[in-house]
Amino acid sequence: MASEDKKLVKKKWYKLVAPKLMNNQVLGEIIGKESESLINSTVKFDLMTLTNDPKRQGIYAKMKVTSVQGDNAILTTIGYSMIPATVRRKMKKGVGKVEDSFVVETGDKQKVVVKVFILTRAKVSKSILRKIRKQTREFIAEYVKKNKYENIIYDLLDSKLQRTIKDMLTKVYPIRVCEIRDFELKDKNALPIVSAEPVEEEKAEEVQAEKIEEVKEPQENISE
Repeated sequence: MASEDKKLVKKKWYKLVAPKLMNNQVLGEIIGKESESLINSTVKFDLMTLTNDPKRQGIYAKMKVTSVQGDNAILTTIGYSMIPATVRRKMKKGVGKVEDSFVVETGDKQKVVVKVFILTRAKVSKSILRKIRKQTREFIAEYVKKNKYENIIYDLLDSKLQRTIKDMLTKVYPIRVCEIRDFELKDKNALPIVSAEPVEEEKAEEVQAEKIEEVKEPQENISE
């Protein structure tokens, strides 16, 4: 019993500190017995709470604890994703849809899987949809190759990349929705380096919530 009490005493709360590009803001707290036990713990944050923009609800930034400095758990962003329900809400009848998934490598040699979701303003021919898919893949592959992973994530969180792609595609056909559905950092040994080659698409129904460390939510800033 005394041994169990001793273990409980060791537990403490650490502040979750955002990456530098997010101004190192404190996003919440995470509990752990020792600082070393927090390394590689993952948490997800709804962008609505991070950006104070209700339109970004259902879009998440996935982060990992990469170091601990005193009482601060330093985070690195390792992914960006839209939940299936958010994707479904954007769907409309009588429009053209493009979904694509491919592997690219960033300028700092980080391998990522990119999944895009695009809707046109009206029903279009298959040839137009193929052109949209081709130009989107080529643009993203070139953009990612020229930029560091951290900067790409920042552009995603700010919607700058999505707006740029939409403006580019409007020259092909008017676009209603242009979203990066997923942008996820992968272990270099997990996937082969293939220049914008497609990977198997995950079914939305099979997407499961990842196990997340116990997180304290002082101002409802953290979503599990």
